[in-house]
Amino acid sequence: MKVNDGKAYQYAAWCRDEAGGLVPVYVKKQAVDWMRIADGDDPEAIVDEKQHTKICNLLKIMDHPDLHRSIYNGLEDYAWLFIVATLCTKRRDDPSIRFYTTAILEIARKNFKTF
Repeated sequence: MKVNDGKAYQYAAWCRDEAGGLVPVYVKKQAVDWMRIADGDDPEAIVDEKQHTKICNLLKIMDHPDLHRSIYNGLEDYAWLFIVATLCTKRRDDPSIRFYTTAILEIARKNFKTF
């Protein structure tokens, strides 16, 4: 599966286009920045398609004990963006190095984060 067809890209596009105030401004900005990278328009970073495929395949074989389905099918959209952006975005000049070195996920209590 290509990154641009995946759940992370779809969620980033939703964040960019959402006008109802559900998505904070800083999340929209980050989603737009990452979409530019995923589209290949960023001079400093790329999204590693091979790494994306590997992560998707691993998540397909891992089952969640409570949901009784694969983690691939059970992940929330924001989690897809978080995982793909942090693990698959690499530096263009050296693809062995991840582009994002620090990732912070801030979620309110009791908001499906155990999954």
